[in-house]
Formats: sequence, structure tokens, C-alpha cells
Amino acid sequence: LSSGRYAGMSIREIRVQLARLGVTNIPPHCTEKSDIVKLLVEEEKKAEERKKAELERIRIEREKLEAKARSEREARRREKKRVLIAKQVERWARRKSLSEILNHVNGYARGDKLFVHRRSTYATVNKAFRKACLKIHPDKNMGDFDKHVKATEQFKVVNQLFADYKERMGWA
Repeated sequence: LSSGRYAGMSIREIRVQLARLGVTNIPPHCTEKSDIVKLLVEEEKKAEERKKAELERIRIEREKLEAKARSEREARRREKKRVLIAKQVERWARRKSLSEILNHVNGYARGDKLFVHRRSTYATVNKAFRKACLKIHPDKNMGDFDKHVKATEQFKVVNQLFADYKERMGWA
């Protein structure tokens, strides 16, 4: 061992190297140069392992921070998209009455049996409302984020319009 890279070093220089590695008390059994060199090699290996462990810890910490940043960016993007879709649904609902919305959601056209017109009975409107709610219920539209948000907003609008309708009709 002492013929390797430590061959030209004195015991004092090797002890200085050990001190740099944090070894201040050399065990009593290390009296010869070869014993001290063995101790130095062991301490260098330990120092290298500590350095690798620290680098790994830093890498893991960096990955956690990057994942958190990605998650926050995704949350901001989704919130922006949700607000945009909510505005679109609000504009869509503002231009239409309850009957127009129910016909649109259910895909009814004039002449269909369940077509809701201005003077439809409460039973017809209620039936169309229930069918529309089944189509646009948020739990039925869980696959795609955009679809889910749109369904949620439409569901809120249809429920509010139907509650207003029931109040006007005296059924509330």
C-alpha cells in the first residue's frame, strides 16, 4: 500500500491528510506507515461515499422541487382553462332561455316529442330537465378535464335556471 500514491509521503503528511478528512485521533494500533495508509484509504472511501450520498440527496431534492414546480404550473394552467370555460358557458347561457338550453343539451329539434317550447307544461320541462341533468352531470363527464369543467358549469347553469323556473311557476 505504501508503495502506491502515498509512497513518497511522510507519516506526518499522511496524518495531515487524515486530519483534512476529519480523523484527529489515530488508533494506537496504527504505528507503522502501512497501517496509517490503510486508515487513510478507508477514510477516503468513506468520504467518497458520503459525497455520493450527499449528491444523491441533492439530486432527489432537486427532483422534488421540479415536480412541485411542474405541479403548480399545471394547477395554474388548469385554473386558467377552468375560468375560460366558465366564461364561455356563462356567455352561452346568457343568450338562451331555459327551454332553449334544455333543447340544446338534449338535442331536441322542433317536432320532437319532448321538444320544450315557451308554453310547455311543467311535466315536460321537468322531464327535459332531468334528461339534461343526466347528460351534463359532472360525474358522468370525468374523463377529460375540459369536458368535466364544461359539464360542471353547464350543470350549475341549468340547475339555477330550473330553480328560477320552478319559483316563477309556484312549484318551489
